[in-house]
Amino acid sequence: MEALQEYTDSAPADSATKAQGFANVTGHGNFRLSLKCASAVLELLENLNRAVQSSSKSTASVITAMKMTVGALNDLRCEDTYQALFKEVVKLCRETDDQFQNCHVRDARPDDSENPDI
Repeated sequence: MEALQEYTDSAPADSATKAQGFANVTGHGNFRLSLKCASAVLELLENLNRAVQSSSKSTASVITAMKMTVGALNDLRCEDTYQALFKEVVKLCRETDDQFQNCHVRDARPDDSENPDI
């Protein structure tokens, strides 16, 4: 964020405007919360990707890795995990004095345990 601000101060007007707009979006709490949630999912999928592409893995081990990934993805869907991510982002925003307006704790979802395909 500091680098964007420095660039904004020294760049031509058109580029500075674009950089300031980018900084406004990426510095917002909603954006950071979205990134935190996405990175948790992508980390699991990246690990699965590496396992599936390994030439030394058997079909059975790949299927096991896939099942483990699905289980881990389902674990991310709980309210406690969301709240932990939310608290991390709030802390980060407070530390950096970034905007966290309009970003609130969502209402609890109905219990998904009866329908794991949602």
